[in-house]
Amino acid sequence: MVVNMFQSLDNVEGLPTLTVCSNFGNQIMIFATQYGRVGTIIGAEANGHSQGGYRVDSTRSIYTVKVLFGMEEPAYIVLARQLIEEIFRSSNKSSILLAISLKNKSAHCIRYLKDTIMANRTW
Repeated sequence: MVVNMFQSLDNVEGLPTLTVCSNFGNQIMIFATQYGRVGTIIGAEANGHSQGGYRVDSTRSIYTVKVLFGMEEPAYIVLARQLIEEIFRSSNKSSILLAISLKNKSAHCIRYLKDTIMANRTW
């Protein structure tokens, strides 16, 4: 199995921020940290409406976001929800795993991470 991968080390509001995205075929793994380690792991899934095996309407999908390990941080939940919605809408991937640990949880930082991940798609 070939794993498509993207890695970025950026300065976000003065903090070095590592972002890694890996496509494992049936799932996308996203790692984002400003600590150099994992703090919270979140699973997000999309359950789209399909007909005959084909997705019909991604606008009527149901998205499930669950903290699997770590603290339930609202900013992380928002990011995971936005990512699964965008990824599901643009591909056939219906599951992501987000491993995240940020010092700065501002709206700007969360938006920057989302934009970086979406601009460097591995799916």
